Amino acid sequence: MFAGSRTHAVSFLRLIAIDMMFDLIKAEE
Repeated sequence: MFAGSRTHAVSFLRLIAIDMMFDLIKAEE
């Protein structure tokens, strides 16, 4: 259970990082 929640947190952080990268790309254009 703990390992599952940890994996979920990592995937959640990854989604946030990707979203921030898209915002940076849009800001540069």
